[in-house]
Amino acid sequence: MTPTTPAPVELVTVRMGEAAYEELLGPVRADAALLEQMWRDAETPRLDEKPGKTWCVATVHHGGRRIAAAWAAAIEEEHEGQRILRCSDSYDVPAWRGRSLYTLAYAWRHATIVVPTGLPARTFVYAQPKVLHDRDGWTVVNSDTSHEPGLDPHEWFEMWWYPPQPAAH
Repeated sequence: MTPTTPAPVELVTVRMGEAAYEELLGPVRADAALLEQMWRDAETPRLDEKPGKTWCVATVHHGGRRIAAAWAAAIEEEHEGQRILRCSDSYDVPAWRGRSLYTLAYAWRHATIVVPTGLPARTFVYAQPKVLHDRDGWTVVNSDTSHEPGLDPHEWFEMWWYPPQPAAH
């Protein structure tokens, strides 16, 4: 797929079991070439599909249908005895890069899921999306370089975001 003209963008929030979830993420799951590219880009071999996970998807209309062009997901879970929000599954489909669609999906997740939950949030990101997280007050707590066989090394960052605390009186 090679887009030639700008396509209208729509931001949607989907969860497993919804028709829109399967409409948008089903084709990603079935696209072997895209999954291979996801592995090369982000060492993510598949969509991490779990009940309760919410996906913020930037979609484009192309060829008469809606296509998932970028996404960012989140799920509540336990971490060291505390409820947190784990932000994950962030990706920008190569055919649609250069249109800031991941920036939109990330911002949608941050505004509609991360901030409203009021939970601490944890994510692991590479250098490209780190800048967006930095702007929203995420803090790097760890970093490393991955060395998967056959892939270029990726520097990754473990980041946390904490909800603002009420001012003390």
